[in-house]
Amino acid sequence: MVVMNSESGVVRFENVGLRYGLGPEVLQDISFSLAPGSFHFLVGSSGAGKSSLLKLMYLALKPSRGLISLFGRDIATTKRGELPSLRRRVGVVFQEFRLLRHLSVFDNVALPLRVAGTREAEIQKNVAELLEWVGLHDHLEARPPTLSGGQQQRLAIARAVIARPKLLIADEPTGNVDDAMALRLMHLFDELNKLGTTVVIATHNKTLVEKLGDPCLGLTDGQLQLTAGRGEMFSRRTDLQLDRDQLGGFLPWLIAFMVFLSVLALAGTLALNQLAGRWDTGMSGTLTVQIKPSAKAIAGGAGAKAARAQDEKRLRSAVVALKTTSGVASAEALSEQNLLTLLEPWLGGGAVAGDLPLPRLIDVQLERGAEIDMAALQNKLTAVAPGAVIDDHGVWLARLIRLVRTVEALALAVLAFIALATVGTVIFTTRTGLAIHQDAIEVLHLIGAHDSYIARQFAGRALALGLKGGIIGLLLALPTLWGIGALADSLQSGLLPDLSLGVTHWMTLLVLPLTVAVIAMVTARMTVMKTLARML
Repeated sequence: MVVMNSESGVVRFENVGLRYGLGPEVLQDISFSLAPGSFHFLVGSSGAGKSSLLKLMYLALKPSRGLISLFGRDIATTKRGELPSLRRRVGVVFQEFRLLRHLSVFDNVALPLRVAGTREAEIQKNVAELLEWVGLHDHLEARPPTLSGGQQQRLAIARAVIARPKLLIADEPTGNVDDAMALRLMHLFDELNKLGTTVVIATHNKTLVEKLGDPCLGLTDGQLQLTAGRGEMFSRRTDLQLDRDQLGGFLPWLIAFMVFLSVLALAGTLALNQLAGRWDTGMSGTLTVQIKPSAKAIAGGAGAKAARAQDEKRLRSAVVALKTTSGVASAEALSEQNLLTLLEPWLGGGAVAGDLPLPRLIDVQLERGAEIDMAALQNKLTAVAPGAVIDDHGVWLARLIRLVRTVEALALAVLAFIALATVGTVIFTTRTGLAIHQDAIEVLHLIGAHDSYIARQFAGRALALGLKGGIIGLLLALPTLWGIGALADSLQSGLLPDLSLGVTHWMTLLVLPLTVAVIAMVTARMTVMKTLARML
């Protein structure tokens, strides 16, 4: 067991052990501390545990036992939300490079700066200078798969050092370059070290270690040893290829279908609500009294004229009786011509009073809030106008409004089911995207990206797809609503009430795609945050 400056340091291990699963410990009782600004090589044979030790240092693994502190923070007690700020202070050169294949050379190097929120103008300047220094200035727009192994190595190193980390960890950073480039890269590490960066380099290159002569941390069978040396040395953009996900192809159309159904259901609900309101306003507080014509008036003949005169007398008597009733605001008898006008949509313009035994009608308006004893009123009218019948609109109106409200509730239930289906679809799509881009997400985590940084990219994608699908669904629904409205207009003619929507209703329908898009965005963000919370 080797202890170096164990009381303080940039990185401190105390009796750290690591095992994978139920297997034996690959690291045993590791204790050391790296002083700020120190430079160390990590050496050991293949399988000795070098990569495992480095992963513990850059927080890609948790120890099985022992204590690890980074920049004075105990990792075991550090909240997960605080880890990204620690990771952003660490630059990592992965042995397998872990470059984002879909990003250009420039964007790969710029990634740590963008995660940290650096201004784009500064990013452009610093990245270009560093890429020129590592010999990749002619490959700014190239993708990693098109580069040689040595070029990818230099690219990985450039990404690790661009943010001038306080701790640089490199796993075999010179394994794919020639000796000249290896020395050039080591010079870069050396310059960072002179600026105060603590450097740890795992390597098999014994020549390089001997030439530079820096202290070595040697791993043998999971045990750490110290090899003496000469001491200290000289926008919102997206980083994930979400637009290439195949699931993104069907999601807008699925959302379009859901928005289409939602618009129709909501339009129907708004129209019914408006209709019920007009009925309630127009018909509540009203009565209609019918005075049926006598048999002699209907039969005609010599006594018909006298019978009709008697019917008119009954009509006037009923009007007087209604006007003298408490709670009645007004009572007005409709003329025969007015009655024919009302019946014209049903009977046609050729109908004449003499052809049909039409009753005489009295339109009664009640005072606001008045409660009328209908039985007593019926008896009163019968006494002065035999054959008079009261038609209380409130009874059938209440039943009709209950029917309308029931249909409204069903339509709202349909909207709720559609919303739940949208949420479920977005959750499934987002989780699939997380699985597809797991490697890239892990890289973002390891270079210090917060969960919110990653979630923002998924949320932005969901918002864009939701808006696209919502607009498509709305454009499909509007002609359908117009066709239904035209058909209703052709059938109205007094048979159907006015089913047209007002300006406010149309504005509500137009906002629906945005609402669905926001739901998709929020769902995607919550899904990503919840899923990533279970990751290291």
